[in-house]
Amino acid sequence: MITRNFLHVCGLAIVLGSLALPATADTVNGSVGADTAWSNIGGFFREVYNGSNFVFLSYPGQTVPGGSGYPAWWMNIDPGVTTTLDVALGSDSPVHLDIQNTGTLTMAFNGTSQFIRTLETPNQGINNYGTINIPLGNIYTYTDTPDNSLLNQSSGDINLTGTGTLTFNQSFQNNGLLTLGGANTAVIGAPGAGNVPFDPTIGNAGTISGGGSLGTALGTVGILNYTNGLIDANSATPLQINALDFAGLGIWNVGGTVKVEAGSELDLFFEKYTQTDGNTKVLGTLNSAHELDIEGGKIGGSGAINAPVNLSGTGILDPGDPQTTTINGAFNMSGGSIYLNIFGTDPSDYDHIIFEGPTDFTGGEIDLNIPLNVDLNGHTLSFFDFDGSLPGGTLPAFHFVNGQNYQITPHLNEAGTTFSFSGNTVTGSSVPEPATWTFMAAGILWAATRLRRKA
Repeated sequence: MITRNFLHVCGLAIVLGSLALPATADTVNGSVGADTAWSNIGGFFREVYNGSNFVFLSYPGQTVPGGSGYPAWWMNIDPGVTTTLDVALGSDSPVHLDIQNTGTLTMAFNGTSQFIRTLETPNQGINNYGTINIPLGNIYTYTDTPDNSLLNQSSGDINLTGTGTLTFNQSFQNNGLLTLGGANTAVIGAPGAGNVPFDPTIGNAGTISGGGSLGTALGTVGILNYTNGLIDANSATPLQINALDFAGLGIWNVGGTVKVEAGSELDLFFEKYTQTDGNTKVLGTLNSAHELDIEGGKIGGSGAINAPVNLSGTGILDPGDPQTTTINGAFNMSGGSIYLNIFGTDPSDYDHIIFEGPTDFTGGEIDLNIPLNVDLNGHTLSFFDFDGSLPGGTLPAFHFVNGQNYQITPHLNEAGTTFSFSGNTVTGSSVPEPATWTFMAAGILWAATRLRRKA
């Protein structure tokens, strides 16, 4: 029968067997180092409840009774409680620890990698609903049980700073905010002890942001970015992602957003980036030696995409409003669409795409969003630059979002490609924006009130 020994905060000294721990109204300080300290502690679990400071010391070759060699603790931190956990153990001395955090927990581990070994039951390990700060050391959440969700960020924040590293050997579900705070911070998926053949996967429906390393040491992690998920490179330090799962997919964006802010950098080191829905917005620099496979959703922005891009299915290449997108890699289009905003004849009034690498068009269409009150008859625009070489295949057909019937004549030239517009007979005025309708309605009401007063 499994029993628990509880350490609750109260105004009395706490004694477990021969282990005496002093306590105050809000403090539990633990010092555990000798095997004799555990000799009279029965059962398997020991619990720390709302302790403000707790320290695990070394266990040189010792075995905790009933714990299979792993000290077993259960920690609960309530809302409004701040707790610091320091484990002064070597890498060969795991702590069998399960954490339920709804307060603030700082894990500043000294020395080498620190193991938090989870129970052989689902949904144990670290369950975070509050804030976890990791400023120092490597926290390794490890289990040898298949399909054990050992690291759950149900809400709240995990903040990595300094040399803070979080390692896991199965799955990490993030529904909160995970922040990497510098070049020496990392979130790493790796096999378990004894090379247990698990494939650690990050499932993201929250926000992963900052700069540092996200991925794996041994190429076994995949990242699934779900609806409402955001991966945001927004730091002066590059965000570097190394991800490869058993299917050969690195990042699989299935409805979320992957964004590179202006002045920031996202480096992708893996086999493939696949997007079936969602948005890839590049305002800074995205680097990848492997393909960005856009099968659905959008890709664009005012930055530089230093990677090969494949556009297919319902994928859309959409620079912005209006902006210039630069693709420094091969571009292949077999389906989907290129969406261009053209709000006038000045180059600053319409989108541009610069293709620095070879291009090949075998399908899809080019959608032009031209307001009805913009007359392009007789004008020549340059919205594509083919700097690498003239495009292979045949340019896709043009489609006019607002129903115009322009005839477009392309003039393909490596020195500068232009498109001449003529023949449109569909014109009109722009539909007022909702705010404009509001002002118009207010003006009509004011005029009617004035007329009634005069009458």
